[in-house]
Amino acid sequence: MIFFASAFAVIGLIFLQAAESIPPVFNEMVVTVILTIYTLFLAYAVIGNGFITKSKKEKFIMTPISLVGFVMAVLVLIQLLFHISF
Repeated sequence: MIFFASAFAVIGLIFLQAAESIPPVFNEMVVTVILTIYTLFLAYAVIGNGFITKSKKEKFIMTPISLVGFVMAVLVLIQLLFHISF
């Protein structure tokens, strides 16, 4: 349980660094790779929660949450890769 909390805390720090809200803590290549993996994970969560699951609660509650997270992750990743400000 502590491992997952620590992993999400590190991902949060990486998102803050990618959005230039905090000073650099991690290498830019590490940030890019972890953000790409996490964005792909969120894409899988949207597909899994929205189309594959049979649970109505998961479909109607978790899919929008995953979708918002995915869109935000894509925007941060685009900003990081192409140096575009939103």
